[in-house]
Amino acid sequence: MNPKELLLRNIESFLENELKQLGFKYSRNVPRFTRRIGDLELNISFSQSKWNTEDYCEFWTMWSVTSNTYSKWYLEQWGNKPANKTIVGDAEWNIPGWTRNASNHFILTNSPNDMNQMIELKTNIENIGIPFYEKIKDWNTAAEYASKSIIVLYNKVCDFYLLADEPEKAKEILEQGIKEIEQRGNDQLMQLPEIEKRSQKYFKSVK
Repeated sequence: MNPKELLLRNIESFLENELKQLGFKYSRNVPRFTRRIGDLELNISFSQSKWNTEDYCEFWTMWSVTSNTYSKWYLEQWGNKPANKTIVGDAEWNIPGWTRNASNHFILTNSPNDMNQMIELKTNIENIGIPFYEKIKDWNTAAEYASKSIIVLYNKVCDFYLLADEPEKAKEILEQGIKEIEQRGNDQLMQLPEIEKRSQKYFKSVK
């Protein structure tokens, strides 16, 4: 069985019905599960190793919270759409408590052991991944989570606080961004121009 078919068969056998009961929709062609709460949508997608072969599928899940509302708001503010509509997101192994790490992916081999792999994955999704991400229920919590990411995009966190009608917090995160970038001595992600745009538009200046 080719790896994609092997993965789809196991997703549909072990996860599809259970996650639908939790309010998720399943998109087979991606494959991906999505669930919308208010302005935010939780996405669980599946990535495969490029080294997969017949009857061998190494895979992992990618998690993200996205928002069409953010894209619409950004377009209204700046006249163009954002690079993406992602609010927060990461690979499964960066979720606190996940039982696998970046070098220990789930593996399907079209054998009885596939059940053990999928049961572990299902347990991780239901008891670790979903509880972690479903705490992001509004723009305030979205901003808080985004500000704790491995790479903090200060301009995005500012946007989320503005959407939450928290201008003081929005201003504070811009000030924090400037300070931390200056302390590092570099701006590899070119965040300062975006910070300056927001400081001038919403606060005249954060300095």
